[in-house]
Amino acid sequence: MDHLLENWDDVRSIFMNPIFLMSDFDGTLVPIVDRPENAVLSEDMRSLLKQLLSFSPVAIISGRAIDDLKDKVDIEGVYYSGNHGFEIIGPGISFVKNRAKRAREIIEKICNEIEGEFKDHMDGLIVENKKYTASFHYRLLGKSDERKLKEILNQKTEPYRKKNIIEINHGKKILEIVPSIKWNKGKAVSLLLKVAGFEEEIMPIYLGDDVTDEHAFSAIQRTGIGILVSEERRETAADFRLRDTVEVKKFLERLSEVLK
Repeated sequence: MDHLLENWDDVRSIFMNPIFLMSDFDGTLVPIVDRPENAVLSEDMRSLLKQLLSFSPVAIISGRAIDDLKDKVDIEGVYYSGNHGFEIIGPGISFVKNRAKRAREIIEKICNEIEGEFKDHMDGLIVENKKYTASFHYRLLGKSDERKLKEILNQKTEPYRKKNIIEINHGKKILEIVPSIKWNKGKAVSLLLKVAGFEEEIMPIYLGDDVTDEHAFSAIQRTGIGILVSEERRETAADFRLRDTVEVKKFLERLSEVLK
C-alpha cells in the first residue's frame, strides 16, 4: 500500500476521471479529540469541501448521529450518512434502515443502565445515544474502569446479542452497540452510488481511518479508490495511505486542482 502524496506524480492521472468523493468525519476530516462534541471542522476544510462539491458529488459517512454530523459539516448539497450508514439524507434520498428502528428502545435502555453504573465516573466516560446506535467513549477512563465498562456492557447486552438484536463493535477507544443487521458503511456507499445514479459512470473515492471504514473500502475495491488515514501501515482493503488529517487536506487541495 503506497503513500498517496509521496507517489502523487505517478498516480495523479487516476483522479482525472469523474469521481464521487466520500469520506469519514472523525479522524479523517477532523482530528480525533477527547470529547466528540469538541470536534470542529476547520473553515479551510469546509471551504475546500465546498469547492470540491462544485466539481464532484460529496458524501460524509460517519458513526455520528446524522443531525450532529450535519451541524458539524454544515454544507448544503452534501450527502450525509450517520450511524454507520443506518440513516442517509441528501439530494434524492432520505433513508433509515427499518430494522434499525426496532432497536431504539433497547439501545436507550442500555445507555441509561451504563450511565447509572458509572454515575460517579461520568467525567471519564462519554455515552452517546444516537437513536439507532450508541457509542461509549472511554479515552478518559482509567484502566480499571475501562475493564469494568467492557464487562458491564457485555453483561447488559448479552440477552440481546443472543437473540441477534444488537451487537458490540470496537473502535479507537470506543465501544459501540448497533443493531445486528447486515448493514454497514460499505452497504451505505453502495446504496448512495445506486440512488445517485453513479454506479457505472463515476469513480468512487473513499477516505477513512477506522476499522468501520474497511467495509467501505471493500465495497469500492473493484470500481474505486480507498484511502486509509493512519500513521502506521496496517492490513486494509484500501489502495493508498495518508498519515493524518493534515495530509488529507493536502490531498483534497491537489484533487481540487486536478478536477479544475
